[in-house]
Amino acid sequence: MRISIFPKYCALVSLVFLQTACGDLASDRSKDKEALAIQALRGVGGPPAEPSPIAIFSSNTSNNLLNDPGFENPSTKAWSGSTGALVYGFSRSGIGMAWLGGNRNSSDSIWQEVSLPAGQKISFDFWYRVTPDTTSTSAIDRFFVELYSASDIKLATLFSISKTNAATSWIQSSQFDLSSYAGQKIKIRFSATTGTDSISSFYLDDTSITVTGSGTSSGTGTSTSNSNDFSGSRSFYSVEKSIDGFKVTHKSTGTSRTVLNPKTLTFDDVTINLEIASKAQSIPAKDLYSLIELYIAYLGRIPDADGLGYWIDQFKNGKTLEEIGKTFYAAATQFPELTGYSNTMSNTDFVKIVYKNVLGRTTVDTEGLNYWSSSLASGKETRGTLVKTMLNAAHTFKGDSTYGWVADLLDNRIAVASKYAIDQGITFNSIDASVANGIKIANATTATSTDVALSLMGLIDPTFSLGCPSNCGTTANQSGSTDTSSGNLNPVSSITFGDQKFVSFTSGYNTILGVTGNGDLYGWGDGYFGTLANGSKNWVSTFTKIGTGFKRVYTTHGSDSTAFGIKTDNSLWAWGNDRGGLGNGSRGGTDVYQPIQVGTDFEKLAPGFGCSFGIKTDGSLWAWGASCGTQPYQSQFAVPVQLGTNFSDITTAGYGLTAVKKDGTLWIWGSNEGRLITAGFPMPGVAYKSSFAELTLVGDGYKQVAASKTAVLGLKKDGSVWVWGSGYYGELGNGKKGSSEIIPPTLVASGFSEISAGDTYFLGLKTDGSVWSWGHISGLSSQTAADSVVPKKVRDNFAKIFANIWTAYAIGKDGSLWAWGDRYGLAFANITADYAATPQKIK
Repeated sequence: MRISIFPKYCALVSLVFLQTACGDLASDRSKDKEALAIQALRGVGGPPAEPSPIAIFSSNTSNNLLNDPGFENPSTKAWSGSTGALVYGFSRSGIGMAWLGGNRNSSDSIWQEVSLPAGQKISFDFWYRVTPDTTSTSAIDRFFVELYSASDIKLATLFSISKTNAATSWIQSSQFDLSSYAGQKIKIRFSATTGTDSISSFYLDDTSITVTGSGTSSGTGTSTSNSNDFSGSRSFYSVEKSIDGFKVTHKSTGTSRTVLNPKTLTFDDVTINLEIASKAQSIPAKDLYSLIELYIAYLGRIPDADGLGYWIDQFKNGKTLEEIGKTFYAAATQFPELTGYSNTMSNTDFVKIVYKNVLGRTTVDTEGLNYWSSSLASGKETRGTLVKTMLNAAHTFKGDSTYGWVADLLDNRIAVASKYAIDQGITFNSIDASVANGIKIANATTATSTDVALSLMGLIDPTFSLGCPSNCGTTANQSGSTDTSSGNLNPVSSITFGDQKFVSFTSGYNTILGVTGNGDLYGWGDGYFGTLANGSKNWVSTFTKIGTGFKRVYTTHGSDSTAFGIKTDNSLWAWGNDRGGLGNGSRGGTDVYQPIQVGTDFEKLAPGFGCSFGIKTDGSLWAWGASCGTQPYQSQFAVPVQLGTNFSDITTAGYGLTAVKKDGTLWIWGSNEGRLITAGFPMPGVAYKSSFAELTLVGDGYKQVAASKTAVLGLKKDGSVWVWGSGYYGELGNGKKGSSEIIPPTLVASGFSEISAGDTYFLGLKTDGSVWSWGHISGLSSQTAADSVVPKKVRDNFAKIFANIWTAYAIGKDGSLWAWGDRYGLAFANITADYAATPQKIK
């Protein structure tokens, strides 16, 4: 690619001159960039006109290790480019700048190789601005600054923004400390990507890599300050306690600031109360928990840190819990549309609301209703004291076979609230946001799981903890690991079968595997390809112990019958059918009948019958298999190969990958054979291709993905479910049966907290505990009783779901396991029928 100088005077002359004297430059750009240039000349679009240049030539040149840092002299050929990056006018200084993007569906990059002197402190910064395409609110247009080795191995992503970070003037980046790379030859790379119908532009000028002193620095852009304000949301940063304060690090840029002995840390969306944990420890735990429960009972939400801190102070100053309860009730009646309480409601209606908010019960027994209503009528209780009395009574049912779940629900709400307000110290800067988020999180907490509620926080920093009461954030009555991911599912509830309590569960073609709470691996079913890991090909008719030290287990959803397990030390193990997909360096030919280690530090997997994918504990994404990449059946990753960083969820239906990053962006990679990853146009930003050689951004706002045989389902952070792909059995949820295709993603339904995919159907779990399905749940075309061409409610009161190829599973809020659909899965559940159209409880 030729990088051409497009000096400012070319942008100031007439359109005729642009087409002649500057014609050779304009010809290097697409029609879209030509359109922008014309708009700029006419003053109706493109980069807005700048004031007089700051200087005639670029700044930061005297001690700069970069050549042509301001893009003033292209004859030096200091910069290399990939797909259309160019230099354009309207610069910050001098007569040139770099212009990335500005095309539809562009992927522009420029880079320069530089040798960093050994034993020196080295700093890097640059200036940038953004002109966004405002026709869409999607963040699909993005700008990246990355560091590579001389051999093109990615070392770090220093900076990343989307078009939503638009700036009306030039902005200087943070200072990035490159001292740890002193003595090495590195490449600094600037890149931008845009969508098919989006032409955002990202401008770059006055880049600088300078030596700032001798010796190396241990930090990455570190500084010390008394300022406790930070630009951007809390999720952009990691926070950790230091000797003299709190160190706050930007996750994308790596720059850090240590704030000296602050009381709070303020971000754009939330303020972190750094004193709440010690304040919470200053009163008895039972009284602290009572304050939290008053929030939930009267206001229907978990508390924020500042509010809880206020009431702790009131309690310490002599206010009783009964007096505080009366104050809460008075406040609740001011917002009847949110709380359900009002001054005019009858005692009977009041008791019903308390049953719902406090006990999680939507139906009230007549005896209880009469008793508590009479207590109010007689004056024995007031509306300010009754809640506390009922809470105390509810906790006495802990372990009760009938109402023990109520006590568990209360305990889980306390745990979630403690994690949110005390351990993380969260208070939203907007009162409306505090109320809305508090209600949402409280409603998502169930008697058997805190997983959904914790995920809704979206702000928890694994490196940050102010200190939390016991069981903070964990599910009641559970010990050890509560994360039991398997296949496309991350179930929190355990599965009890016979004498075994499983914390991870998966089933493939005709094999079922499970891991117990103590790490034992059990198997049942067909061992022909070695999937049972017991050294035999024989069928096993009962659950048999086949390994130890595991915490998660996975199988491919296909005839390859390959299995993977993650052990408690996060090491990755593989066994079963070997067609070059085990990741052990083999290129196929010999099945493996005992687990062999193939990797380390893995957290989550998405096994495919052509290519398998995994996310490591650091968020890095890896792939291995006989058909990975752009050429199925030809290209091959015999061992895991890294593809990217900062990922949180993955799914695959064959050879290609659909994945979600921690920031909610949706990405695809690999072969598109059968349109398994894109179905043509997954988002307006990406046209159909037969393969994607690089990770490609296609969407935003997602938190989970699940792939059937021919379609992909995506769950967004707002609970909406979107589908794209093809189908025959109604799995697209669009009301059609027979050959059908959806391009681009189309909304299916809303209100979901979890999704899972079988061979020709999807499952969805709503926040109210109801399970929904659509498609065909059977390997036999004749079994259609469970089929639906739109999402159909299956049953209430579930906590988790898992879709096998032809059998659906769900875990009840009471921990029970249910199964419906077909064949082997039902046999596992001790159900003798060949097919069940509705959930059957295992015997």
